[in-house]
Amino acid sequence: MAFARENRFQFVVHRFPDTRLDGGIDWLYVRDPTQRPLEIETSLDPQGSYWMTSMSSPVFDRQERVAFVLSLMGFSGPIAGERVIAVAQELKDACARIGAAAVF
Repeated sequence: MAFARENRFQFVVHRFPDTRLDGGIDWLYVRDPTQRPLEIETSLDPQGSYWMTSMSSPVFDRQERVAFVLSLMGFSGPIAGERVIAVAQELKDACARIGAAAVF
C-alpha cells in the first residue's frame, strides 16, 4: 500500500506472462501468493518492463477522501516502465479533473 499511497495509483502485473488466465477468479484462492498469476506491483523502475494488466487511481472528493476508484484494464504484452509512468500520469490527471468537477 505504500507505493499506492505515495504515487496515488497502483498497477497489477501478470507474474507468469507465458500462462493464460481463463477469465475465472480461482487463482485468488491459491494459498501461496508466489504462485498467483497476478500481483499488485510495489515498485516501478522507469527502465524496467512490466506485463501490466490493469491500473487504478482514486478520485478524491473536496475533503481529500476517496470517493471512488477509476481503473483501466485490457493491457497486453510488456510495457516499458516509462510508459507505465506516462499512463499513470494521464489517469491521475483524469481523476483530479473528475474530483474537481464532481459534487459528492
